[in-house]
Amino acid sequence: FLTQERTISRKANEFFISIKIDQQESKSTILANYLNTIYYGRGAYGIQTAAKAYFGVDVSKLTVAQGALLASVIRGPAFYDPALGTKQMDNAKSRVDYVLNGMVTEGWLSPAERAKTTFPKVNPRAKTTKPGTVGYITNEVRRELKAKLKLTDADIDRGGLRIVTTINKYAQAAAVKAVNDNMPSEKKAPKWHVGLTAIKPGDGAIVAMYGGKDYSKVQWNDSTDARMQAGSTFKVFGLLAALQKDISTRTIFDGHSPQYFPQFVGPGDPRGKVPNFGNEQFGKIDLRKATAHSVNTVFAQLNIKLADGGTRATGVRDAAILAGMPKNTVGLGINMNNILGTASPHVIDMANAYATIAAQGQKATPYLISKVTSADRSIDYKVKKQLKPAFDKAVTADVTDAMTRVVTEGTGTGALALGRPAAGKTGTTDKTFAVWFDGFTPQLSAAVGIYKNRGEESVTYADGVRTVSSGGIPVDIWTSFMEGALKGQKVIDFPPRAGLGD
Repeated sequence: FLTQERTISRKANEFFISIKIDQQESKSTILANYLNTIYYGRGAYGIQTAAKAYFGVDVSKLTVAQGALLASVIRGPAFYDPALGTKQMDNAKSRVDYVLNGMVTEGWLSPAERAKTTFPKVNPRAKTTKPGTVGYITNEVRRELKAKLKLTDADIDRGGLRIVTTINKYAQAAAVKAVNDNMPSEKKAPKWHVGLTAIKPGDGAIVAMYGGKDYSKVQWNDSTDARMQAGSTFKVFGLLAALQKDISTRTIFDGHSPQYFPQFVGPGDPRGKVPNFGNEQFGKIDLRKATAHSVNTVFAQLNIKLADGGTRATGVRDAAILAGMPKNTVGLGINMNNILGTASPHVIDMANAYATIAAQGQKATPYLISKVTSADRSIDYKVKKQLKPAFDKAVTADVTDAMTRVVTEGTGTGALALGRPAAGKTGTTDKTFAVWFDGFTPQLSAAVGIYKNRGEESVTYADGVRTVSSGGIPVDIWTSFMEGALKGQKVIDFPPRAGLGD
């Protein structure tokens, strides 16, 4: 009838309800209703489910000792469930003795029967860990319940919560299928990990998340726990910073490799050497072509231009944070190399930051729970979406235009198979410690990141020599996922290029 709040008004209500029930029902009926309703721990409400949870028997088959334990756990399952630890076992034994001795005192149990009654054998607690990929989502839901609704593990485990998530069944199935179809076998690619997260632009709803193969075996989410160096996916934040200063994406730079910049001098690099990937050579090219082909030397020059010749690269960092990158992201500093992706974000962070661009500058806070209600009506939660304008639409239009060229003519042409307008960016880190493809359509943003072991090894195949390309498997997974997730949805074009700073 009532919530769990501890107030005088609640006690008053309880008092009057108690009198009313006592006038209408017998004591034995009230006790029976109580025992058939209350929580016994282990997700069990009522004596019948408790008998099954603790002893695997029907309530009619309970022994005196088993009944005494269930009478004990009523007082507090977290303190009297023997399977929870040594302290709880000691508490349970003491409490069961108290119950049995009380039964002798009341004449419900003879001293001879009491002498023969020993502490009952209790079944181990059922595993609550969800197998497969769903367990990762379930764990993230628990985290969000604790963070936003301030619920404890005990509150959640007590049950009675009806939770509606933002996960789309078809998008999630597409994520699992995309990974299964495109990731090499463990034998060919040992210790590889992949994370995938998809977010609805301008909303923040997480519609799909792949955190690993099997949560019951590995409780480590490759989308929310793993940190990977971002590599060239961070060049997009350089474009955002540039366009905020009216630096056109048609601006011409020298793309030859390697080049040497005093601003890039650092430990182990006395000359400030910046090479292109594979030492690929380019002539005079604009920022659009440099984005399409991920030209390091051009983006190094852009960062120098953004810093006005100084050595503090605040522009890229600030643009990343404005897009939604957490301020405490590992490695998110103001070193000149930051435009080349020295920071190590989570996959979900990249998906959300790119979603801001897809939403034409509207930043959203990601969320996984849309609604929560409880059986006793004490919880009635509905998400309040947190949206905030971050960039002018003209800025994101020009960045999107440059990013579409990655797909149409650059390092991510495999995404052309999607068959609808798409923008994205490949990313390969130094020593290939991680490979990425992050991208979006107007309706959906998704990030795919692959790393090996704990991110401290090059993503090599079993031979230890061949490395994976960001334009290969990450693009294939992303494309396959987006194809499934967007199936049946309308094909929408991106806004036209604005031409800022031309």
